[in-house]
Amino acid sequence: MSVRPIVLAEDNAKLRRMYTDLLASAGCQVICVVDGEKVVDLMHKVANPSAIILDVLMPKISGTQACMRIRKIQGLRSCPILFLTSLDTPQAMLECLKAGGDDFILKTLPIEAIIERVHFWARRGDSEENVERRQKAIHELEATIARSEEERRRLDEATDVEAEPTLKKLVAFVAERMEDFAEEDPIRRFGYLVGLFEAYAPRTIHDKQVFHFFLKKLIFKTGFIDPKSVDALLGSYQRLVQQNQFHKGRIAGRDDAPLIETSGKTNQHKAEAASRH
Repeated sequence: MSVRPIVLAEDNAKLRRMYTDLLASAGCQVICVVDGEKVVDLMHKVANPSAIILDVLMPKISGTQACMRIRKIQGLRSCPILFLTSLDTPQAMLECLKAGGDDFILKTLPIEAIIERVHFWARRGDSEENVERRQKAIHELEATIARSEEERRRLDEATDVEAEPTLKKLVAFVAERMEDFAEEDPIRRFGYLVGLFEAYAPRTIHDKQVFHFFLKKLIFKTGFIDPKSVDALLGSYQRLVQQNQFHKGRIAGRDDAPLIETSGKTNQHKAEAASRH
């Protein structure tokens, strides 16, 4: 392994120590900093590291902002820049590559895989192929995102006519139960929505893609679950269905589904009665 150091920027102290110890035990010399500004400043002193590893979300300036500044400082003496991230969406990956990154390493990968990836790039060093590879990956991700957006638009149009009446009834029903579930675990609330959907929605919109799309709309319209967590919940769906809290919520949702029709009528009768007094 080259004696040129690897620069690591990670604001989480526990992760910073872990990655440093692991890289050091693998024969790497590691220089650590705690935020994006410090890693940019360090580039004026360490002109030619073997690789730079940047956490995406850091205080002061983000990893992507730091990467763009480093590329300007390095000029022709560039080195591989890798992003550490827990975000594996095409949009997040595209942002990293457009900023000048060469690769992204998911924090959920096994430690051995992370070390192997760092070794690969440290050995590879600067290369014209890196730029070509980055541009090719950017084009592929842009095409993937465009197809995904087109698919979402198609699903939106395809399901609106049939699903919108169902969605409106579910939104109204869930709104009545917000207070009852205020203290419940998010996974149990997610299971509850799934149970309602499975028992009430027409079979024609139970297709997996439509199912996920429909649940997203239900979550965003009701706020029953934090919208920021919806992608993580749907991405972990196969694992969540095995959890006890999800199972309890799912059963409760299925049990409550027959009340959806009568709930709307009961509320209408109440409103009409109130208007007469």
